[in-house]
Amino acid sequence: MSAEELTELGKASHLYSGADIKTVTKEALYMPIRKCQGATRFKEVADGFWTPVSPSDPSPGCKDMGMYDVPAGKLKEPAVSFGDFM
Repeated sequence: MSAEELTELGKASHLYSGADIKTVTKEALYMPIRKCQGATRFKEVADGFWTPVSPSDPSPGCKDMGMYDVPAGKLKEPAVSFGDFM
């Protein structure tokens, strides 16, 4: 995240307690897994790992499948983003 995003996040959580921040952080950390669970298309990336992409992504290496169709141990979840926190 950029410094500007961290500043905006700090402003958005101005009156949050420590417990509130813990809850927001925990939920943000689960967002990449939720994206994988809801994905219907995955793209093969380095070393045979698969990551979710948009259903309309025309990139080579994309395949229509669900999270449970990805070979065991080969799921590359997306990084946690600023949007996940917001």
